[in-house]
Amino acid sequence: MKHSFVTPRLTVRPFKKQDALQCEAFLSDPEVTKFIGDGNFKFEKTSSEKMVDWFMASCDSKTGLGTWAIALNNNGNIIGNCHLSLCEPVGKVEFGIAIAKTHWRQGYAAEVIPALLDYGHKKLGLGEIVCTVHHENSATKKGLEKLGYKFDRNIIHFGISQELYIKSS
Repeated sequence: MKHSFVTPRLTVRPFKKQDALQCEAFLSDPEVTKFIGDGNFKFEKTSSEKMVDWFMASCDSKTGLGTWAIALNNNGNIIGNCHLSLCEPVGKVEFGIAIAKTHWRQGYAAEVIPALLDYGHKKLGLGEIVCTVHHENSATKKGLEKLGYKFDRNIIHFGISQELYIKSS
């Protein structure tokens, strides 16, 4: 597969049509989605195939940007997704991640984010990769700080005020 990579416990790969039900399992949980986009993400059970289609279409073969499935190496089950995409308010690439609640606090985000950033820098040749965070998402802010990210400024993203984090040099 062209745009995929493996960590010790996870495989990050393009979505496939047959991923729809597993995708539905974590994206239908409001606790998982409350910090996606403008915070009003509503997943409808009839839209799981459309969502996977959108994830698949988001993958740009020229730039390498897109949204990928995060699957466990031991059984192939999808536990979330991650993305590299253009953050239009700042004109830079941003990353994001969503993990199923049943897999929180197991170190998966801490494992996949450095690998995603490494992929972006080394395989795609990207410069600075930023992250936007909802003001009340303290867990993500703590995780970003552990990765060397620092608060830069507030921006309007997806129509709401969010915090922009950049990697300190």
